[in-house]
Amino acid sequence: MRQAKVYFNGIEAGRLMEKEKRAYRFEYLPSYQGSPISLTLPVEGCVFDFENFPAFFEGLLPEDFQLGAINWEGTRWRLRHHLYKNQDTLAAVIVVEGSWFNLKTRKLSGPIKELVDIFNQLPRGESFEDW
Repeated sequence: MRQAKVYFNGIEAGRLMEKEKRAYRFEYLPSYQGSPISLTLPVEGCVFDFENFPAFFEGLLPEDFQLGAINWEGTRWRLRHHLYKNQDTLAAVIVVEGSWFNLKTRKLSGPIKELVDIFNQLPRGESFEDW
């Protein structure tokens, strides 16, 4: 049985599972306390069975996320987010550049170690740059 984690506002909300004969089930995690992912899928229902692929999930775009650039100190970085339609057609590229700024010293500063570790685990894009 194939399944996918479903996130809502960055929090894992539930699982979408493919059952036998192209039937599907969406189930909220018992620990999920957030808003429903759709008005047609209230949290109180918890488990939803579908004979076909659920319409709510039909138009969602697959995506990938890459580190586009980072300087040697980790104080400045670029993230690249690719959105696809029809599984393989690139629909949009979102590029975000950022930096870490210490509000007390009013200067660029390095991120905390945990964030450096996360950045180091991100896949590098084909056009990755070391600044």
